[in-house]
Amino acid sequence: MWVWGEKHWELWNSKTCKWYSRASLRRWLADPRHDVLLIAKVGDTPIGMCVAHTIRDFAYCTGLFIEKGYRGNGIATKLVKKMIALLRKKRVKEMVLSVNEKNNCARSLFESFGFKKGYPTIPLHLRL
Repeated sequence: MWVWGEKHWELWNSKTCKWYSRASLRRWLADPRHDVLLIAKVGDTPIGMCVAHTIRDFAYCTGLFIEKGYRGNGIATKLVKKMIALLRKKRVKEMVLSVNEKNNCARSLFESFGFKKGYPTIPLHLRL
């Protein structure tokens, strides 16, 4: 999974942001705590993922990604549907996410689940 994440800078919307270190990814997968990480695979190869972080009854979806060759096959829909179901089981009341306004496919997908436009934001990051 680490190699897959390193290969796809699109997961973080910036070539300057980096994927998790191997050590932090191992810790996270071993004990996700309040996070939900869903991986779609073909055999042992990851082809998609959806990640949400929860704080009490609130969730922030930080990533939905499908490999280019597998897009348009309903994989993202299945991941989002499963994510919503898992968050409901955790008694989460609201999920928020950011989507590039030019990414019509992603916007349509999320709107099909009932997501509505929220506050305008700009992404900021700080490497610590």
